[in-house]
Amino acid sequence: MNKKEYLESLRAQVTDDASRQGGRKLLKSSAMLLAAALAAIGIGMGISHAQRNSAYEHYQQSGELSYEYLDVKDAFASWNQKDVGNDVDALLAGGRILLRDNLRVTGASAVPAESGFRQIPDASYLNLVGNAIVYRSDKDRHIYAADRDSLQSRLLYDGNAGEVFCVGTRVYFIDYDAGGVVSYLDLAAPSDKKAVTAEGVSSFAVCGDEILYLNAAHTLRHAALSAENGAKIHPRDLMQRVERFYLYDAGIVAESRDTVASFTMQGDRVQRRYRSTDGNLQVAGFLPGQQLLLIRENGSYATVRLGAAQAQPLPFDGADTRTLTSLVQDEAGAIYGVACAKKDTSSRVSELVGFGTAGTDGKAGR
Repeated sequence: MNKKEYLESLRAQVTDDASRQGGRKLLKSSAMLLAAALAAIGIGMGISHAQRNSAYEHYQQSGELSYEYLDVKDAFASWNQKDVGNDVDALLAGGRILLRDNLRVTGASAVPAESGFRQIPDASYLNLVGNAIVYRSDKDRHIYAADRDSLQSRLLYDGNAGEVFCVGTRVYFIDYDAGGVVSYLDLAAPSDKKAVTAEGVSSFAVCGDEILYLNAAHTLRHAALSAENGAKIHPRDLMQRVERFYLYDAGIVAESRDTVASFTMQGDRVQRRYRSTDGNLQVAGFLPGQQLLLIRENGSYATVRLGAAQAQPLPFDGADTRTLTSLVQDEAGAIYGVACAKKDTSSRVSELVGFGTAGTDGKAGR
């Protein structure tokens, strides 16, 4: 008899005792059921905890981690640094900045000399894969791979690509030539493209053989990948009416209308983390280590930590005419983003901007 059958058997016993022997027996049986339920839950939690520890130890040895274990110990930080080609939240916010393995690269057209950033013009969704920097060109929307030293590029995919997200040698991307589904190709065989979702998406993240994505109906979904046929996946809805989402070591952060909410990788323990005063809210970026949101509200940019009641203004010249994307933080704590003119995201009008460390006032760099 499994745990569920055992509890149902006790529940039936409580009901039968109540009808035959009255309130005193009911209280006794109810207490018995409660104790059994708590014991069963404890056993379940113990098994779950052991399984999660085992899964994480397996990840430490093999590098294979299930999406649902990202919140175990320091699993998220390890996955984000070792498995993904860039900071996952930087990619979800445009990916125009790459800080990885002593590289400082940006796709912005205007870069302050003192910043130490190298440039790949017209580049979004920068990913470091071995000695190659994989990115999407904003001019032709093709996918390229540049040598990390010379920055000389070669063409990987000549179609219409959206977000690019690299895991190992696999290059996942939104494939607008196929209706906006997520497809992937391998660096060793870039001509062999395969679809992995059955529906179009607006943003996504891949962990192992699983995917988290936002569909056209603004529903955040989780599914196991099927490299052979995207139609075979069976997605599970996590949250509806989502505009944007980000990840961190405790779960998922999502923007929904005027509210920022957080919840676990399984879609439970939903908490409201911030609510806009005027209903006009946009989450433009997220720093997972600081649990710091970059938001646009009331026509201005501000930062707010998860759970804080008030946001702190972020000094940003031209906030009324420009948007800020690709928020990242370097090892010294300095925050960077790329400012682009509204309604035009080409690199001709993009600029790398720098701010002070989290919690301080900084000035936008030029």
